[in-house]
Amino acid sequence: MKHETYLGEMGEVKANNRLLKFCIVFLTVATIFNSALTFWALRDQKVILIPPGLDARTNVSAHTLDEAYVSCFSKYVAALAFNYTPLTAQKNFDELLTLYDPAHFAQGSKMFRVLAESVILQTKASSTFFVAKVEVDTGKKRIELKGVRRQFMGDNRVEDRERTYFIEYTVHNGKFVIVAISQGED
Repeated sequence: MKHETYLGEMGEVKANNRLLKFCIVFLTVATIFNSALTFWALRDQKVILIPPGLDARTNVSAHTLDEAYVSCFSKYVAALAFNYTPLTAQKNFDELLTLYDPAHFAQGSKMFRVLAESVILQTKASSTFFVAKVEVDTGKKRIELKGVRRQFMGDNRVEDRERTYFIEYTVHNGKFVIVAISQGED
């Protein structure tokens, strides 16, 4: 009689063991599946923004930026880089350098440090740049800014002519990052 009780209990333990194994396997598969779905959702995540100065929606993902967003950001970069007075130059350039790619930061820092020290502070030069046209090539990640640049020394206008500037950029985790800023041939 005791054997039958023992065998009945062993059968029950084996059944419970099978049920527990099934639950563990099921939970493991569900966790892996959930992790994969979460990874794919985060990788393909898009954020819809309406930044100041932009009247339309724009999409930003981890690896691409919408052309309207890049155009808006290029005007912001142009304002920081090309609109300055002796009092605001260093602040503008410091803020602009926060947008630089770390791999190209030294080059940008040197360029704007030289501009701030030699041109602006010594000559007391001021500059304004009126953007007339923005062309964005998202494939090459290059922006072409055309407009009129006016430069002053004190109250005297020393330059008033059309200029073209190029901004090369990249995207790091959905963030607009400057690689280089250059002036076109006039």
